[in-house]
Amino acid sequence: MAAAQDIGTEMGVRLPSYRHLPGVNARPRDGVLARIAETAPEVTASTDALSNPAWRHGVAFLKAGFYWEAHEVLEPVWLNAPPNSRERALVQGTIQFANAALKALLDRPNAARRLADIAIGHFAEAGGPGGRPVMAIAPGTAIATVEAFKTALAAGNDWSASVSAFPHIG
Repeated sequence: MAAAQDIGTEMGVRLPSYRHLPGVNARPRDGVLARIAETAPEVTASTDALSNPAWRHGVAFLKAGFYWEAHEVLEPVWLNAPPNSRERALVQGTIQFANAALKALLDRPNAARRLADIAIGHFAEAGGPGGRPVMAIAPGTAIATVEAFKTALAAGNDWSASVSAFPHIG
């Protein structure tokens, strides 16, 4: 957990005291995640990615191994992105990658691989012409990260380092 705390500190985000694993431990009841989710701007835009607290927290949670928590705070960021936008595709890919990592952690490798493939599809959609960064992340780099996750998972190796290598924002 020390490495996770380092990621939180590096990204200026306070991490939860424990990670929720559905079916294994209790869902957090302190309302912190809901308060973070409420910080999502009314409209998700790449130009505001670095100042979007919900986006910053979601990426930090993902990188630090808080996969369920990442999904919870990223959902309103995704919902507030314009339909069919690169932002919406990139955030949806990030959510699916968090879901893939959660499934891998819960020892559901088939579900993890399926969700990783879905994430790659969303990141490819976000790539757009020239693969310019969106939400302060280069979609091609996100795809490479998910591919590394899939490779480690298939080989039975520690896949968590590939998730921690998800592109850093800000």
